[in-house]
Amino acid sequence: MIDGDFKFNTAILRASDIRGVYGSEFCSDSAYLLGKAFASKMAKQGLVKLCLGRDGRVSSPMIHEALVKGLIESGVDIYDIGVVTTPMMYYCAIAKEFDAGIMITASHNPKEYNGLKMLIKGQSLLGEEIRELGQMIEHLDFITSEGKYQELDISEEYALRLLKDYEGEKPLKIIWDCGNGAAGAILSKVVSQIKGEHIIINGEVDGNFPSHHPDPSEPKNMSQLIEEVKRREADFGIAFDGDADRIGVALPDGEILYGDDITMFLAEDVVKNNPLAKIIVDVKVSQRLINHIKEIGGLPIVWKTGHSFIKRKMLEEKALLAGEMSGHIFFADKYYGFDDAIYSAVRLVSMFSKDNAKSISERYSQFPRMYNLPEIRIEVDKAQEIIDEIKQKMISGGRSFCDLDGIRFIDDSGWWLLRSSNTQPAIIARCEACSKDTLAEKIADANQYLAPYNIKI
Repeated sequence: MIDGDFKFNTAILRASDIRGVYGSEFCSDSAYLLGKAFASKMAKQGLVKLCLGRDGRVSSPMIHEALVKGLIESGVDIYDIGVVTTPMMYYCAIAKEFDAGIMITASHNPKEYNGLKMLIKGQSLLGEEIRELGQMIEHLDFITSEGKYQELDISEEYALRLLKDYEGEKPLKIIWDCGNGAAGAILSKVVSQIKGEHIIINGEVDGNFPSHHPDPSEPKNMSQLIEEVKRREADFGIAFDGDADRIGVALPDGEILYGDDITMFLAEDVVKNNPLAKIIVDVKVSQRLINHIKEIGGLPIVWKTGHSFIKRKMLEEKALLAGEMSGHIFFADKYYGFDDAIYSAVRLVSMFSKDNAKSISERYSQFPRMYNLPEIRIEVDKAQEIIDEIKQKMISGGRSFCDLDGIRFIDDSGWWLLRSSNTQPAIIARCEACSKDTLAEKIADANQYLAPYNIKI
């Protein structure tokens, strides 16, 4: 199966998952070896039953074939749930009590990427647990056995579970943008049961992403949805990333709501029924979300960015909700504590479908006005090394900052953030302030630290 000259690339072992460019960084041989390593890791814990899903990327079938071979050769019994969203795999693994789960996806990354998200006993692998797979591959520390393979369709069951918590009363007109990602495989089953007029665009699963790249955290990817919302005079629009674990919202006036904006609404719904509920937010979110959670009676906890880190922190704190600026939203009040963009959308539509509810635009206009940058990705090699060097310069200069995940510098007028991406060779930047002039000052302050590396926000 493996070419004699093949060398496994440990750089694809990221903080929260496995990810790389297919054909150069990550290939079928990589998937085969990871299958054997993951299956052997399961076997050492006496585990055998695994659910397996894949997104609609062009390379996913090749990775799937190799991964299945590796898993079966090391004794795993596979239940293949087909082309699904990542949350569907999470649902299958957790709600149906599988020993483990793997999703073949690169989530929001460009189409040439692919990778794996992995669970064991309902917990996402992260950090050292992922790097351990690389060590097992290096030492060929595999168990040889014989597993089984069968297919399993969970689409009807999953759609019904999403709809269980819909409590809408009045019909709305919603535009839904799948971005040709995996959401298109399930969304029609869900929205057909929700009151109102629901128009799906880019619903065909196509790994070439012909309409636009499926990542609602990038403003340019929301342009088509904004146009459709305006043209059709819809109440609002909802967009998903490639594997439907990220959500973005477009308002009728063209305003884009990112994950932290959306979490402001959803926090109200959770805290209303659960006073003093703990809510996890990542280091990239707007300060107004943190303030809003306090104002409505919740307890905000700021934590590291990354779906695996957030889920672990939710369990540790027994938090009922979590939200990341990038659009990952996690419910544990009525749901299972993993990031599910379609479920989050159902809860959001349900909120604004109440008879006495104001429109989403009216409610959003009542939040304090802040001036900020969306998530900026600056592609650069050795991103973490640069962040570490900037930290030392700031310490030497006597400047205090939050170093929970990168650098978040805060003062009375706003804040800026620089951190290394968990999923790409890039520095992630954000800035926020109470005025446009102050925002420009924050950007300039951050840029003085980036200038020696010939990069800037």
